[in-house]
Amino acid sequence: TTATGCGSAPSFTNGVWTQSGICYNISSCSPGYDATRAPTHSRCVQNSWSPSALSCPPLDCGQPVIANAASVTLSGGTIYQSSATVACKTGFTGTRTSSTISCQTTGKWTDYKCLVTTPVISSASTSTSITVTFSVNPV
Repeated sequence: TTATGCGSAPSFTNGVWTQSGICYNISSCSPGYDATRAPTHSRCVQNSWSPSALSCPPLDCGQPVIANAASVTLSGGTIYQSSATVACKTGFTGTRTSSTISCQTTGKWTDYKCLVTTPVISSASTSTSITVTFSVNPV
């Protein structure tokens, strides 16, 4: 359906839009996209759509904060579907087999922790001897 004088509907991405008279209104955004930051409608004004395109922007997960991480390297920013590689500090080990985390549909990063590495003792001795040598300087 077209509004008088405006021609085809405006372009839509990452969401569902409904028509009401000479307006298209946001109905919902796709998972991983933010309805609160999307334009709420497009209206036929003087034979053109304003705005001419409607899109739900991706959720922003913000900077990943991981305790005891030596570094977190982002690939593609902090928005939905971006990824980051985590390197734990010396003496710490990641809780996942992959060191890559991603910005999820929830607007949060994949759960990842750097935990203290438990030392492994390969062999134990049943007796210990210590030799201490003293030397006396004459006064």
